[in-house]
Amino acid sequence: MEHTLEAATAMVRGLGPRRRRPDAGINDDMDLAHLTLLFRLAEAVQAEIDEAVTDLHVGKGYTWGEIARHLGVSRQAARQRWGALEGLEGLPRPPLEGLEAR
Repeated sequence: MEHTLEAATAMVRGLGPRRRRPDAGINDDMDLAHLTLLFRLAEAVQAEIDEAVTDLHVGKGYTWGEIARHLGVSRQAARQRWGALEGLEGLPRPPLEGLEAR
């Protein structure tokens, strides 16, 4: 699992613009395209997490405590974050906090 996480992290980092010197010039369109790509990727990953948590809790009967332990959060945090999604399959998730898609 750790190897897969490292590969995924490397892939996401590879999507970004290369670090550049401050005097090398800025390409705002590339920077904004990169931000948009990362935002869409985060939305897709969050949707997969939501579906997996709902399936584990509702479909397979895992407790909030079991799910929380594997995610490194408290039982209460897991329940507050994903409990409202139960039975809401197919409905869009609100945008990530503080960011609005344009």
